[in-house]
Amino acid sequence: MATKFIKVTPKGETAPRIVLATLKPFYLSQGAKIEEPTPEEVYAAEPTERPAAAPAQPTTDDQLNAAFEEQKRILEEDKARLQQALNDLQAESARLKEQIAANEEKIKAQDTAIAEAEKVIENLKKELKKAEK
Repeated sequence: MATKFIKVTPKGETAPRIVLATLKPFYLSQGAKIEEPTPEEVYAAEPTERPAAAPAQPTTDDQLNAAFEEQKRILEEDKARLQQALNDLQAESARLKEQIAANEEKIKAQDTAIAEAEKVIENLKKELKKAEK
């Protein structure tokens, strides 16, 4: 964390701010004062940087078994939720494939109708030319 953020006091200002350490060259070029922020300053500026509290470690076999069963239950729920999502996606995929096939059939029928209409137009143009002669 110490290398991820820096404490910067821009030239002409009195209030420091916490910024990403990648901006250090810029602030140095501007004559800013650069310091190492304390963890509390980083947490105040970037709450997402607060480390997650480690879960309490079970101490007895019963506690270990209970913690294991709880984790197993959570994972099984996640697995069931993911399986349902997969099933939903597969059903949607099948529906879309059917819709695509139906649309392709419609397009093919329309292309055939257009080709037949173009033939009729050509024949009518030929008849018109014959009638004009």
